[in-house]
Amino acid sequence: SQVTSSDSLCSIYEQVASVLKDHGMKQKKDDKGRFHLVLGGKNGSGIPFKRFAQLFKWDYGITPHCNFFRGFIWYHKREKMIQVLRGYSNETGWDADSHVPESFLFFPDSAEDSELDKFRVAFESSTKRSRDNIWILKPSETTRTEKVQVKDDFDEIMSYIQSKERAVPYVIQRYISNPLLLPGNRKFDLRYFCLIDHKLQAYIFPEGICRSCSSEYNMDNLCDQFAHLSSKKVQRKHKDFGAFEKNNEMSTEQFAKWYSAEFGESFDRQVAPQVKEIMARVVNSGKSKLENVGHADYSAFQLFAFDFLLDKESKVWFLEANATPEIHQTLTTEMANDIVEIAIKPIFEDLMGKASPKNIKRFEPLYEDELVSCNGNKK
Repeated sequence: SQVTSSDSLCSIYEQVASVLKDHGMKQKKDDKGRFHLVLGGKNGSGIPFKRFAQLFKWDYGITPHCNFFRGFIWYHKREKMIQVLRGYSNETGWDADSHVPESFLFFPDSAEDSELDKFRVAFESSTKRSRDNIWILKPSETTRTEKVQVKDDFDEIMSYIQSKERAVPYVIQRYISNPLLLPGNRKFDLRYFCLIDHKLQAYIFPEGICRSCSSEYNMDNLCDQFAHLSSKKVQRKHKDFGAFEKNNEMSTEQFAKWYSAEFGESFDRQVAPQVKEIMARVVNSGKSKLENVGHADYSAFQLFAFDFLLDKESKVWFLEANATPEIHQTLTTEMANDIVEIAIKPIFEDLMGKASPKNIKRFEPLYEDELVSCNGNKK
């Protein structure tokens, strides 16, 4: 079997490609002609979906396998993620508002779909009730973290998102203003990884990453991205990047030890189950949009990152999903081996041998008895 890949592979898929070569798969120099597996670059670049439906199916008799679902944007684009979560909440009765910050959508090309009037009502209501009236403005693409803004002035918010320079959909989301803070009074988020295979079965990698800010959390300066946004893309520009933790990151295992020592509670009992429950709900909410099952022209798998915020009450909030995540070097080898075992080997058993659960080192099935099944009901 032959593999082709994009020139812009992220680190995890570079490692996957290396594992596949060890299993005897041959890598092509380009995507011309026929192949059996393609590894796309950022946001699926280099995957010729149109050719799958035409050339591959009818001329080659091949159903190619790839590392992006055609409908991945329903997780990756922030406004689409909110839309599918709302739909899922309506269908299943799951209270998304208790796990996802209050959100309003803005579409530059569609005033009727935009929710600016609803946002105005929420803003004025918060003012009357003397509630924190701070909002985080997020552009559609989760990779554009540097464009995220935190503001507390209604006119400024309107002016910012309606600027013609931006002209992209935005999510206006209530800012969680009581985050749990690390030593040095620094904000952080928790990033966990989820693998979805060709059968839409989901697996969680049990070790996540705690991503920290470089500056002290300060509600008096909402413009300081180094205090409010823990993305490495933002933080690496700070003069003290890496001063507290290497690359402003630590494993959730390290974080759990600090959490337990600081609060006398078990991270595995208090926090991890919330993460897993919310991730299961979020994955289920968008499964029908992935456009894989029932589409005979290709099959797919994909690794997503899910970002969470922990507040001072140890309550977990879902922030967003990312379809092209950066992954710490220490995790890529184990993760890549498991991705091949779970999501690629079953497709190519003739070449690679039968997949075995014994060979899966770290990924665990996301759904357990106490979690939800695909239709949103308890198993």
